[in-house]
Amino acid sequence: ILEILREMKHRQPLPYSQARVLVLLVALVCCVGTSHYEERLSRAQQLYGDNEVSDALKELRLAADEIPARAEAFIALGKLLMGIGKMQEALAALEGALAALARDPDANRECIRANATPGFRTSTPTALWTNVATLRYQNGDPQGAAEGCKEALKLTPDHARCLYIYAVSCLTTDAWSKQESRVESSLRAALKLFKSPDEASSAAYALGTLHLRQGQLEKARVAFDACLKNAPEHFEARMRQGEVLSRMGYHVLALKHFLRAERTQPGAAEPRIQAGNALRRQKRFSEALEKYGGVL
Repeated sequence: ILEILREMKHRQPLPYSQARVLVLLVALVCCVGTSHYEERLSRAQQLYGDNEVSDALKELRLAADEIPARAEAFIALGKLLMGIGKMQEALAALEGALAALARDPDANRECIRANATPGFRTSTPTALWTNVATLRYQNGDPQGAAEGCKEALKLTPDHARCLYIYAVSCLTTDAWSKQESRVESSLRAALKLFKSPDEASSAAYALGTLHLRQGQLEKARVAFDACLKNAPEHFEARMRQGEVLSRMGYHVLALKHFLRAERTQPGAAEPRIQAGNALRRQKRFSEALEKYGGVL
């Protein structure tokens, strides 16, 4: 049929009866193709419910190849792959969903909509961009993650996770130094919006890291303190807080953090070395030697 349509560009218009038959054939092919696509999606959902993950993946990949302009298969494929830890493949699938949405927004209105409920075949534009940004970050593409977050934040400016991922993506590269104000405001907003202690501690730790790089030691101390209130066993926060206090001249307080970090990770050498340094600065040389000797 496609070949006939191409040939028609160079010929006289068809008689009404032939044109009508051709239109009906095109409509029939489209209906059959869409019906087959829906069957594959339904079968994949059933297989997934029966824990036949491998077969569900096959059906979803076939559906995605069958109609690339429809996003449902890509969304379901991405969610399934994320669930089994195949993050690189999940990213490719969700980026396929974004491409489908860009290609034909009207055709994808039902599966990508503002009030979509969490499900096998549906998503919101913000959630889709957030998942893509998260996977890009996890797969070692912080610049792509930051760009994905920008798209999500255009739709939902107060999305806590996107604000956080945007900021840490910038901190992973040199981009933070070019937009320090936005990175800081994003982290502060995320810190206010996050509900769980783990999320709040992550945002506070990133904020402390930013201030430490800026040389703003007091602000870094306050941020790391906020992190440790939510996550007392946060090893990196303990070490960075000890570093900050040491640079501020509070060697006794710094030592306490290095010793706590040492208890958190007993086999790590860095806490012992830093604890030894803090003892040396207090002229407690024999104790410092003991710490250094433990590393050797």
